[in-house]
Amino acid sequence: MNSSRDRWASLQWVESQSVANGADKEQCLLTLGDFGRVFIGGDSAGAHIVPNIAMKAGNEVLPGGVTLLGAFLTHPYLWGSKPIGSESSAKHTGGIDNPMINSLGREELSVARFGCSRLLVIVVGLDDLKERGVAHSSAIKDSG
Repeated sequence: MNSSRDRWASLQWVESQSVANGADKEQCLLTLGDFGRVFIGGDSAGAHIVPNIAMKAGNEVLPGGVTLLGAFLTHPYLWGSKPIGSESSAKHTGGIDNPMINSLGREELSVARFGCSRLLVIVVGLDDLKERGVAHSSAIKDSG
């Protein structure tokens, strides 16, 4: 899944499973799932979509008793026109500050707007984008 629309459609599918009516439901989700403790996540390019979906979930009611408890970003591919930390300024060019890939600096990037109460950001030591992932996590944490 590569777009916010696909991720949102996936979350809506989970919502559709939370209402136990009809034969088209996934029985294992109905018997073993906990729709009050749903997590969303992604890695690399998929990870930069997660905050956008979490904020959308914070603005829209999730039906069927579904509660988005948390989100995780694994090795997020985040980018921007200004270097962060030890990133080389030679790698940066203007025009790449689309909020879908560079959520730093967005006023609406606030934990208060997230539809979940937990966020985990995972970066690794040799990742060229680790400082950007740490900065992203810090910006969300500092938002309150």
